[in-house]
Amino acid sequence: SMANDFEELLTAKGFTVRGPFGTRDEMVYNDKLNSNFALDVNIDLNVEQNNRKYRYDPGLGVLVDPSYKMSGEVLIKGSLVLTAMSPQYGEKIWKKSIPLNPASIVYTGKIKWNGIPTLAEELKQDNEVYNLFAREMEKMYAQAMDLSWRQIEVAEMKSVADQSKKADSKGK
Repeated sequence: SMANDFEELLTAKGFTVRGPFGTRDEMVYNDKLNSNFALDVNIDLNVEQNNRKYRYDPGLGVLVDPSYKMSGEVLIKGSLVLTAMSPQYGEKIWKKSIPLNPASIVYTGKIKWNGIPTLAEELKQDNEVYNLFAREMEKMYAQAMDLSWRQIEVAEMKSVADQSKKADSKGK
């Protein structure tokens, strides 16, 4: 939904929007010619695991296999990265990288594992871990959208558009 949210944000600020496009290369020639700039929006995440522990249950020999229950803390750090570039040639004109508030998730998983899983496996299969992670990601997303609203200023973007047109005219 990020593409739709950004379209709404930019439209509310008075911009005309083409797209969204997965990449600048997906833009057709006419869109590249008639656009002031291409805006690339990313949320870069860095996930660290701390205090990861497991509780071992030896099972009952051949009747019940041994298993592990996982717990730990996950620290999510991130940045909102906004990049404006010339639509025709992709020259970077403007870039902002804004740190997001980190999130700490302390969890105790519900699934019994036959071995020690990776965090990715826990997220895929353990709803307890996934739900905690998803709630924090929703908060980070809301913060990123709020920051975007404050960081994308009409006057500054007009200057970026002028620089973009100059860059594209030099590239001819």
